[in-house]
Amino acid sequence: MIVKSIGLSAKLSLAIAVVAIVSLAILSSLAVTSSRQSLREQVLSANLTTATLVAKAVERYVADVVSIMREAPGRPKLSQEIRTANWFEVSRVLENFLRNFPQFDYVFVQDPQGIIRVRVPHAETVGQDFSFRDFFREVMKTRRLYISGVYVSRAAQRAVVSIAVPVLDGDAVKGVLVGALSLTTMSQFVSTIGREEASVLYVVDHAGLLIAHSRGVTSAPPEDMKGQPIVQAVLAGKSGTREFQDPGTGEQFLGAHVPIATLGWGVVAVQPLSDAYAAPERLGRWLLWVALACTAVAVVLGWQFGRTLTGPVLRLAEATRRMASGDLTARVTPESGDEVGALAVAFNSMAERLQESYRDLERRVEERTRELQAKTKELEAFTYTVAHDLRAPLRGIDGFSQVLLEDYGEKVDEAGRHCLETVRDCTKRMGTLIDDLLRYCRVERRTMRRTRMELPTILDHVLHNYRQEIASRGVALKVDLPFREMEGEVEGFVEVLANLVDNALKFTRGVPHPEIVVRGEENETEWVLSVADNGVGFDPQYREKIFEIFQRLNRQEDYEGTGVGLAIVNKVAERHGGRTWAESQPGKGTVFSVAIPKNSGEGLRP
Repeated sequence: MIVKSIGLSAKLSLAIAVVAIVSLAILSSLAVTSSRQSLREQVLSANLTTATLVAKAVERYVADVVSIMREAPGRPKLSQEIRTANWFEVSRVLENFLRNFPQFDYVFVQDPQGIIRVRVPHAETVGQDFSFRDFFREVMKTRRLYISGVYVSRAAQRAVVSIAVPVLDGDAVKGVLVGALSLTTMSQFVSTIGREEASVLYVVDHAGLLIAHSRGVTSAPPEDMKGQPIVQAVLAGKSGTREFQDPGTGEQFLGAHVPIATLGWGVVAVQPLSDAYAAPERLGRWLLWVALACTAVAVVLGWQFGRTLTGPVLRLAEATRRMASGDLTARVTPESGDEVGALAVAFNSMAERLQESYRDLERRVEERTRELQAKTKELEAFTYTVAHDLRAPLRGIDGFSQVLLEDYGEKVDEAGRHCLETVRDCTKRMGTLIDDLLRYCRVERRTMRRTRMELPTILDHVLHNYRQEIASRGVALKVDLPFREMEGEVEGFVEVLANLVDNALKFTRGVPHPEIVVRGEENETEWVLSVADNGVGFDPQYREKIFEIFQRLNRQEDYEGTGVGLAIVNKVAERHGGRTWAESQPGKGTVFSVAIPKNSGEGLRP
């Protein structure tokens, strides 16, 4: 398949477009990268600032709640009623307590055995044993205020953090006052602090469980956040920023983490990477459209400039093509005084000299061709004459040798008779060689008459001369001709088939079961004839040499012949514009092939 090459103007436009695209791409990439890096630093810094503010605010928030819980047992009314186990009055005091302090979800009082005596609200849990809770055990053990981790309240069915304080009567613990910190209220408090930021804020306890979230706490049981790398860092007491991937969703985040050392909690501020980089992405898309628009303008300008520049060059190229095709009259009109104009002038000068040289060359070729044809005809005539004139002396030598043997045989001893027989044998061989040489010369000298011919008819005519030998030797002959007609010289193909069949018969004489196959093939461009045998074969290195005249690969004593037959086959193929080749291996037979083109006379030699 031929692909049309790109013109110079198109290449120039393409080059300008590529330069524009690459330049804009580099600038856009630098701009977007710089913007992303700058925005990344800003987001991380803002997250760290927000997390620090929230950590301090939560610490203050919890400190205020702790102060409330510390102060509550010291109130005379509540302390007195708990010491006297007046649980009804305690319930009324706690209801008033909840109304004044919305930071709590509920409050309850346990007796020294851990039994809940009062609970506001959710009084249905009164009487239940909650001595297993960590906050009860710690308060009874240390007699100090204790803040629990996050757990799910069975009555409230939501996550809470409990703050427990002992109610003392001297050194004796009369009860434990417990306030469940409202995580919803704390989440609202956290979201209020980070309202102006795009980050998500959340607070975790010492076990990595979610306490508060800027978007609210909705899960029960509490969400376990310790699988996130940033939570692991804050639980380790570290403060800082990082980019990390959520192991659950695979989403990338920019975050900051600040521990609350006094509580063992931590505050995390995160922002999805996609949200953080939304502005640079919009900038990148905008720059892409700008780049496309600039590229389009550059292509149009480059095309116009290229057409102006390449017009004279294209006309010069057209004149060059005309000259290459044989039109030596092609010229170019110089259109300017620049380099292209100088090139046109140089082209015209070259064309003039080339046309003059061509005329001189044609004249010299014609003279040499006439001389060569005359010499060739003279050589062919000389060869034919010499070969023809040698026949008469050879006949004389053979005849007189025969007379000596017949008339004077009794007077000649055995050695003399042997010499005379040798002379006669050499004379016959010389006669055969001359006959073959004359046949070769006749192929070269005769006028080519290419016609449509019946190939089976020609083959039958050739095989008729070998019927007796084929039958007597039991040669297995197979003919496979898928086509009947082909175009060529009848006399030439008679010689081709005769020489190839004769060659196959000759070199299969020592084979126990001789086989000969005459096969034909046809394609779009040529006819192919081949003759294969299972004879002695020959070394493949001689497959070119074997078609040269007088070239033999075997001794005369083993196989008779003059080395002219295959040369005639090759000569006939050349006159048809065809080709010959051989395929063989020693002891494995030989295939001789002749290919004739379907060119209706083109390339024929007279």
